Amino acid sequence: MAEENSTFTNKPVQNDSNGSKDKEVPDTKDSSSSSDSSTSSKSKASSLKIEEGPKLIVPVFEQREALDEQIQAQIIVTLSKFTDKSPPTKISESLKSMLDSKFGKGWCVFAGAHFSGSCTFEEKYFAQITFGTYTITLFRIFIPNQ
Repeated sequence: MAEENSTFTNKPVQNDSNGSKDKEVPDTKDSSSSSDSSTSSKSKASSLKIEEGPKLIVPVFEQREALDEQIQAQIIVTLSKFTDKSPPTKISESLKSMLDSKFGKGWCVFAGAHFSGSCTFEEKYFAQITFGTYTITLFRIFIPNQ
């Protein structure tokens, strides 16, 4: 089987949000009202917060050669179970388990925000996926029949 060498580097992806987990609801009370009602409404408004929940993410594939469509479809199905709040360890474990069980042993999966490395992989079995703030690098290594 043909093998390729690749060096991969994860570039941090800027998050669309401002980094805070919740936003305060602004006071919309008219300033012409009395100071008593204005003060009480401001304290009520500042105590109200809207919690932002996990966001669904669409994976973006970056690859030199096209990854098999069945493999890519299964990766998308597996990633659809995760959100921007999912830990990268769970994402990598889930992807590796799925790939090994459905497409044979030898898959390696790295997910996170900051990593780099070098690897040898089977031709047409390498992809880098941008998934929210994470980059996922996956590839299959050659394992000879024993």
